[in-house]
Amino acid sequence: MTKKLKKIVWQNPSPSSTRYCLLIKFMFAEETLNVIKTEFKSIKEQVIPLLPTKISITNLEVSIKPTLIFCMIDGKICNAVAECESTQTCYLRGAKQWRTGQVASLPDGKWAPLT
Repeated sequence: MTKKLKKIVWQNPSPSSTRYCLLIKFMFAEETLNVIKTEFKSIKEQVIPLLPTKISITNLEVSIKPTLIFCMIDGKICNAVAECESTQTCYLRGAKQWRTGQVASLPDGKWAPLT
């Protein structure tokens, strides 16, 4: 049978908790814009070449694809990576605080989620 099923077998029940999140790197450095962007780019580049792991179990092939989700980062990191100058700007859609009621009118894809 060659039917491809895309099913999530396990998903972190609390992605904002440190219970299942592992420390990637510990660095003693000032949290500057340049350091943040360099580290973000470095981590992303390490995940991109990872290949899915394929396991065959009694006529069933399971493929596990590594995916990095930056879920344990603070507002300063989000703003730096999304290139928002102000902490009062939405880092996902680029909306200013006074335009929060007009988020639906912002162009799609202005800011993509940090994945």
